[in-house]
Amino acid sequence: MDSTKQIKRHKTAIKRYDLSAPIKSLFRDQLLSPADTVFDYGCGRGSDVRLLKKQGFNCSGWDPSFQPDAAKLESDIVNLGYVVNVIEDEAERSQALLDAWLLTRKVLVVSSLTEMYGRGKTCVQFGDGIITKLDTFQKLFSQAELRLYIQQTTGAEAWPAGIGIFYVFKDEELKQSYLQNRYRRQSNGPRKRLSEKRFEEHKDLLEDLIAKIAELGRVPFGDEFERANEIEDEFGSIRRGFA
Repeated sequence: MDSTKQIKRHKTAIKRYDLSAPIKSLFRDQLLSPADTVFDYGCGRGSDVRLLKKQGFNCSGWDPSFQPDAAKLESDIVNLGYVVNVIEDEAERSQALLDAWLLTRKVLVVSSLTEMYGRGKTCVQFGDGIITKLDTFQKLFSQAELRLYIQQTTGAEAWPAGIGIFYVFKDEELKQSYLQNRYRRQSNGPRKRLSEKRFEEHKDLLEDLIAKIAELGRVPFGDEFERANEIEDEFGSIRRGFA
């Protein structure tokens, strides 16, 4: 039996009454201003488009199932929200990412479901992903895998904004502003909460841990951090080292 006939991409689109996590990240990181045009590539049922328009943003979207006749518009901000993880054809998946990147003037935000322990155990393996009970496809990227995939496809650096969320910049000035703001947030983050003496004793080790957390957007699992054994010897666990 041809498994591709079972896949129903439209079922992955959910109706929301709040902005999606990628759009909230753009607001949090001051990357979205009222002067920006916004395009939602793979907008699903159009929740983000509708909510942004209510706030006065010049926003539009396209979706193969719900808005197939809409124009794909070059825009300052392009959101590819939870799209790459639901496309079972690898060539089509990469083309969607590349198309979204080509429409971007300032910053592309790419998001995907990520691997979690226990997720997908009852699902059917298909290609490089799984078919769910709803007959939808999911490619469960790891954080590092998603970042590498974005970089290899676009040819540009991908910056983590959260778990399964990355920014790709075309506007150099906007990128530098974002990195400066991120550095200031990190300077006021875990490092300030550590005992001065304890931190100075293990500065090199803890700075490596902080850098890894910034890369992943979360506290790493043991096998994701090469100095995990050192952290566990000194603090008991990675989470205690972070705390």
